[in-house]
Amino acid sequence: MIRIISIRTSKCCKLRSGLLLLVLIYLTYKFLSINLQNNHLQLSKSAINLSESYIVEIKPFEEFVPAEHQMFFVETGERTFFKGRECCSIESAAIKSQLSQILIVMTSKVLELHLSNCTRNIYEKYPNVKFYTTTFGKVFNGTAIEGQERRYDPTFKFAKTKISDLLRMALVYKYGGFYSDLDIVTLKPLTGLKNFVPMETTFQK
Repeated sequence: MIRIISIRTSKCCKLRSGLLLLVLIYLTYKFLSINLQNNHLQLSKSAINLSESYIVEIKPFEEFVPAEHQMFFVETGERTFFKGRECCSIESAAIKSQLSQILIVMTSKVLELHLSNCTRNIYEKYPNVKFYTTTFGKVFNGTAIEGQERRYDPTFKFAKTKISDLLRMALVYKYGGFYSDLDIVTLKPLTGLKNFVPMETTFQK
């Protein structure tokens, strides 16, 4: 009879040990899960703070001061950053043109520097590159095309292209300087050139 009791007691101890082990595993799992959730939440907040710190407001065009030697680029697609090829165009103008101002005129009101490393590099590295936000009407005002923005029809197939063309002409007409597309690379100084129009060619071997 004593032997049977001892066997039952041994089985009971093993059962209790197994239950305690399961409870310990469960508590460890819950503890790790809570810590992982907290860490993920902290990382998410850090990412949000980081992205917010790299969103900068663009100066209004009213603060623009014309200079004797300047070049305009325009971005009218409401984008908040520039792609690699476009950054190359802007950077080459900043370095090679020897113009005092490289002006990026945009319809967007902010730059999201965390979305493009090259945009951030240009914004932080080149003091002669300046970003301004504007509307078509503000630039067209006082020119022969004043009021054309009110005739803008976004349903027209080439509407954005046409009104962007008008913006380019109005900028150079009112303020002087150069205009360049965002896929053109500047290779030489431009300060000695006046009243010229470049010709695009295709080089063939």
